[in-house]
Amino acid sequence: MATKSKTTEVATIKQPGTDLALPEDWQVALAADAKNETALEVSEAQAFSLRAGILSYNDQPMPNNEMDVIVVASAFEKAMFISKFDPTNIQPPLCFALSPDGDGMSPHENSYKPQGGHDDAGNGTGMCQGCPQLDWGSDPNSPSGRGKMCKETRRLGVVPLDALADGVEKAVSAMLRIPVTSVVNWSAYVHLLAATSKRPPWSVVTRIKVVPDPKKQFQVTFSVVAPVNDTHQLAAIQEMRGRVQKSIMNPYALMTEEQYKEITNPPPKKKGKF
Repeated sequence: MATKSKTTEVATIKQPGTDLALPEDWQVALAADAKNETALEVSEAQAFSLRAGILSYNDQPMPNNEMDVIVVASAFEKAMFISKFDPTNIQPPLCFALSPDGDGMSPHENSYKPQGGHDDAGNGTGMCQGCPQLDWGSDPNSPSGRGKMCKETRRLGVVPLDALADGVEKAVSAMLRIPVTSVVNWSAYVHLLAATSKRPPWSVVTRIKVVPDPKKQFQVTFSVVAPVNDTHQLAAIQEMRGRVQKSIMNPYALMTEEQYKEITNPPPKKKGKF
């Protein structure tokens, strides 16, 4: 007796028409869940380089050593490096701390040898405040003799000016670490914006420029290009601030024991023939 051959069918779900909108409670719930999922997917921001006083991104120098950006977020960084910077062998700091506002900073859990302050009884507080590495003159390699072993810097999360035209939602942020000698310039700029325009940095277009300096090799300067007055753009920037803040707060890797030994016990230099 002949048998009917079985056919393989793919089950499909009939989709409703596009004219049917979800109930408001579902829209709110899905939007909240989408925001939570987005917060989890935070990638490390690519960083600008200021090596040798040249502002560059992906090894490409920026024209005129400047760029027009929106500074979406900022963070405080304290980092104690015990090796000289070597672009071919980058080492993490021995101890570091990160904070969005600079309050109550303490060594990050990725610090190989956490430093910190002490109370009147000489007990460690586990806080950055009072740490001897933050004292002036604590860096033995400081050319002036006044440098701090722990460097206090800022991290800025920025998006390009083109984002305003191309769509802030699609913009990719990048990070700029301000050198110690230029932190005062950033602080002065933030205070100037508040005093004269009553604006936070994320609501204006900022020109960041690297200029030569006879005493400090170079400095990073900040100036206003124009305010952002489009409410849709402002809302989009405000919406992405949390994501950018998290990306610039990504910690350094934990120094390994091998790296620590390499730094603290370098191999002896080979003697020359003569």
